[in-house]
Amino acid sequence: VGETLEQAACRELLEETGLRIVRFLQKEPVLEEFWMERKGEQVRKKILFFFAEVEGKVVLQKEEVAHAEWFPLQKAIGLVSHVEGRATLHLAADVVEALVFPGNIPFEGY
Repeated sequence: VGETLEQAACRELLEETGLRIVRFLQKEPVLEEFWMERKGEQVRKKILFFFAEVEGKVVLQKEEVAHAEWFPLQKAIGLVSHVEGRATLHLAADVVEALVFPGNIPFEGY
């Protein structure tokens, strides 16, 4: 389509949730990789996450998103069942903490 990764993230978020990105919170996306089973075969899944400030009213695209809920970040970390997802949320917590408390060194011992 000729769009950048950031443009694709903005478009996908708007299409699937109705939310708009106000600003990205870091320059590079976070890559999450893991193996999963699809149709009886192991496949490698790669997902790019952009941490961002968003605005708007949530309107879910039913074909893509069955259910969504907001959680405080620490609670979300506890709810995620796979280690890769928890690691991504810990990185998000570090990014938010650095924005709220500039100059603090993020805790790396997750």
